[in-house]
Amino acid sequence: MPDSYILKVCIIGILDELKTKMVHVFTGGLWTQDDSLITGVAYTNKQIIINNVKVKLALVNIMGHKLFDKLRPTYYRGAAAVIITFEKNDINSFQCVKDWYKELKKYIPQTTPIALIGFVSDSEEVTTAEGQNLAEELSIHYYETKPTDNETIEGIFHNITRKMLEKGS
Repeated sequence: MPDSYILKVCIIGILDELKTKMVHVFTGGLWTQDDSLITGVAYTNKQIIINNVKVKLALVNIMGHKLFDKLRPTYYRGAAAVIITFEKNDINSFQCVKDWYKELKKYIPQTTPIALIGFVSDSEEVTTAEGQNLAEELSIHYYETKPTDNETIEGIFHNITRKMLEKGS
């Protein structure tokens, strides 16, 4: 096994502000209201260590909006993992999850780890059970977090990285 890896992780969802906030928190960037939202796709990196192996995660933050339907597939290629996000306060973003899942499965190997993250909020239209049931239906892992919860976000990225390493990405 090599002592270091570079692994591509695609992150998709409609609510760009929350995905971007999550990525900023994970990569150590400070989130401010002045940060501009990405338009289409944004790249960033973070190095972590899993079982004494250095892993550089190449994070590709992809907008799930319909305007980007034709562009998104080009970014899936080469992904070692995918994270799909939705806001529990937005039934529309939850309903898009199955479409994104079907879309990305055309471009990534069957064994690619996929995680579903429901961003929690004060008022929720999607229950935890609904998120868990969808993840179970798609045979993927489900997490809930606030996009600013560094500890949970770190745990999610570490878990998905372990799965990438186990699969031999």
